[in-house]
Amino acid sequence: MELMSSYIRPIRPPRSCFFAIDSNPVVDSLGQNVADGVYCFESAGLVLDVKGASAESGAALQSYANNGTVAQAFRLTYDSASGYYTIASLVSGKLIDADYGSVVPRGAAHLYGSLDDAGSYTKNRFWILEPSGEGFAIKNAANGLYLSFESGVAVTSTDVATWTLTQTKGFTWTQADIDAFAAGQGLQIPDGTYALGMDSSPRSVVDVSGGSASNGANIQIYASNNTAAQRWFIKNALDSNGQPTGYVTIAHAGTSSALDVTGGGKKSGNNVQQYAVNGTAAQRWIPVKQTNGSFVFYSGLGRNLVLDVSGGSVSNGSNVQIWTANGSAAQRLIAIDANPHVGAGTQSVADGMYQINSVSDSSTCLDVAGGSVSNGARIQTYATNGTMAQCFKLSYDSATGFYSIRSAKSTKGLDLDSGDIIPGAKVQQWDYPGNGSNQQWRIEPVGYGYLIRSVASNLVLERKSDGSVTTAIESGSAAQHWTFETFAVSFSEGCYSIHSDSTGKYLDVTGGSYADGAPLQVYTGNGTLAQKFWARKDDQGYYFFQCANSAKYLSARESDGAILQISDKEADEVKWSIEICFGKGVELKNKKSGKVLSVSGSGGSVVCVDENGSAAQGWTIASVPLISDGFYEFAPMHAIGQRLDVAGGSRSNGANVQIYASNGTLSQRMWVRGVGDGWYSLTACCSAYPLDVYSCSDADGANVQQWQWNGSNAQKWRFEMGESGIKIVSACGNKVLEVSDGATANGANVQLWFYTGSAAQSWRALSAERPAKIGYQNPANYPQVSSLTVRLPSYCTGEFTYVTPSRIAIDATRADCVNAFIQRAYEYVGTRYIEPYSTAPGGAVDCSGFVLQCLYATGMDMGIYNPYNHRWLAWQTYNSMNWYNNGTFLPVSVNGMQRGDVVYYRGHIAIYLGDGRMIDSWPHQGVGVHGVYERGNPIGAARPFV
Repeated sequence: MELMSSYIRPIRPPRSCFFAIDSNPVVDSLGQNVADGVYCFESAGLVLDVKGASAESGAALQSYANNGTVAQAFRLTYDSASGYYTIASLVSGKLIDADYGSVVPRGAAHLYGSLDDAGSYTKNRFWILEPSGEGFAIKNAANGLYLSFESGVAVTSTDVATWTLTQTKGFTWTQADIDAFAAGQGLQIPDGTYALGMDSSPRSVVDVSGGSASNGANIQIYASNNTAAQRWFIKNALDSNGQPTGYVTIAHAGTSSALDVTGGGKKSGNNVQQYAVNGTAAQRWIPVKQTNGSFVFYSGLGRNLVLDVSGGSVSNGSNVQIWTANGSAAQRLIAIDANPHVGAGTQSVADGMYQINSVSDSSTCLDVAGGSVSNGARIQTYATNGTMAQCFKLSYDSATGFYSIRSAKSTKGLDLDSGDIIPGAKVQQWDYPGNGSNQQWRIEPVGYGYLIRSVASNLVLERKSDGSVTTAIESGSAAQHWTFETFAVSFSEGCYSIHSDSTGKYLDVTGGSYADGAPLQVYTGNGTLAQKFWARKDDQGYYFFQCANSAKYLSARESDGAILQISDKEADEVKWSIEICFGKGVELKNKKSGKVLSVSGSGGSVVCVDENGSAAQGWTIASVPLISDGFYEFAPMHAIGQRLDVAGGSRSNGANVQIYASNGTLSQRMWVRGVGDGWYSLTACCSAYPLDVYSCSDADGANVQQWQWNGSNAQKWRFEMGESGIKIVSACGNKVLEVSDGATANGANVQLWFYTGSAAQSWRALSAERPAKIGYQNPANYPQVSSLTVRLPSYCTGEFTYVTPSRIAIDATRADCVNAFIQRAYEYVGTRYIEPYSTAPGGAVDCSGFVLQCLYATGMDMGIYNPYNHRWLAWQTYNSMNWYNNGTFLPVSVNGMQRGDVVYYRGHIAIYLGDGRMIDSWPHQGVGVHGVYERGNPIGAARPFV
């Protein structure tokens, strides 16, 4: 086959393409085919937007989703002289400029010049609107190119973009527009004196810095202080027909100087000052009411500028300026009338004593904080508790149409602090009748509940989420609604003291008597059971007050009104009603006689007499613990000579609990301590172990023992009054402590059983002395440790009487004592040796004087061996040998020494630290740590803590 040759033609480079651009295009005016106004310009679903809402020259334009901000509002103005439109941004008043009039397509559009400056009306800032579809094409007069978007940027292009123009109701630019905008607002705020508070923080108000009266004084935000520096007179400007123009002036109430934009500047950030009234636009404002009742104050200078707090800060000193309207809280103010008028109301709630409940939280009610009777005590809401701090007396004054609301405890009036008109004001109690309208209130029915309106401020009481009570603008919130419930004094079952406010003393069983018929008195408070009463209420609403020390009942003898304790709980003489004694507490009225418990004379006597409302018949009943923390013996009521007892005074886990004849030993002394939620531990002082229910059983007959503390329910108890005495209730099934089978003999067992009311389940608590030490202790023939500091005999005076304070706890273990002993020894390291001294660290000690001070750290009283005798009695110079020879401490072998033992040498003593080391005081060396054999061979050893 013959191959054919082929020819490849060379490829020529492409020719360059050019197009002609008319450097001086002619764009004819189409006249005014769209009315002047403020518009949003939209093309292809996106709107024309000033990037970053910039007010700077050269600000860029972009496409953006419609968000209704001022950055998307433009003033379209027809210039009849040229026949073209200008398009100005409402952010800055600057004009859309077509890339300096460049005829090259795709040049970016920016903002330059000013709508207010006709000199900046150049052809590259003129536009015509050509009808296009359902909108307009916007053509530049300088280059004949069309405004459009490319890659999110506004450019001029040969491509025709269709724009729809939507007129907005935003603030406009020209004076005519400003006037029209103002006129459209009409009368927004009546003439008057006001405080201007921030909507986000009403107590942060517009203020003249330093209260200055000078021209140019700065305007700031400051916490409300009720001074003239924070009051402003708002006056509406009227037209020739006497109608509001929509403009107001805001003049300082103290100086009459106007709120003024410094220098009449028309830029965001220009400062606001006070200045003498001059009638300029810099002092004209247009209040525009917002949906929540607050106001935005537009400046008469236009340009969508409004009063603004820098950064929206509510801090003292935050600056006030003008800024482009942006809808933020920094631009919303509330106008608070400084001279509010509240019209007379009708009597919507009958006069009487009430608990005033919150509708927003019905478990709470108005309450005087802390039950205070002092002026200025805050009013709050608090969980309902039936105390007098929550009882208020309502009295309607038909002459004024207003109520007074007074605390039944203090008689002081519900008071608006200083007549404060600003929302969030302090509501307090103050001496009645108070000042002006500060204690006048109008009570208004509103659906479910009532408003309580202050006549002084025209604000209503409002409960805050934290329970505080303050004033607020009426909003319809449930937090502003209250109900009135007739107050009935009520006490839950429990233990109380009964205090006479007129004497400052407490109702008391005379002499702490247990006897039937023993009289009562008032006596200085001492916290004893003779001043505690267990209250119960029967189904008829009467109260019984059972005396906690005797289990007998408070009664009034009908024949002479004598106040006695008796056993008969069914008698009407022991039944009492509790009623309000206004301003004096409560009164106790006896059912049998109808007479009232009263203090008689100044000697402490109490008696029932006819009701007279005097202070002598006023009492405060306050909750108190039945058994306070402390030391007690417990006697069973069926065998009052016996005591709750740990068998054999044992210190062992599992030792049995029984009753035994009173003997005053620590096996019968119990340390009662609260462990939370109303529960207590009962620690046996012989062992420092608490009473414990075996295996935490809740079965009837479960045994009671002692066991080292573990925090379980088996070791938790609470105290209540029973029929015959105190019930000791276990957390194990709420069974009670009882003497098995009601036995009375020594050694009778103690167990749990369900409550039957028998005397074997009832106990009398007898206060006992605090022991110096419980639990671990040396045998009786050796020196005893103590949590109390050793006291030297009275003859010990002068320099040589220093005693190291005891540092061990009352329930310290042996290990605790050893640690305290050795810790004190180390504190003496470096102290010099002088014989026969025994002083504080840094002074001087000899060997036995050093050991003596370390023993004192455990409260160990060495009797005649003390620092004074050691110094002045020659035979005590060598106490180391005295102790060795006398067997003062338990002897042990040197080989069997333990940490905390003492080591004897010939004429010397040291403290053994363990591991072959000891600490001692040695001539020319003082106190230091050494090997046991550095002082020679020990001659013996002994154990101070057995």
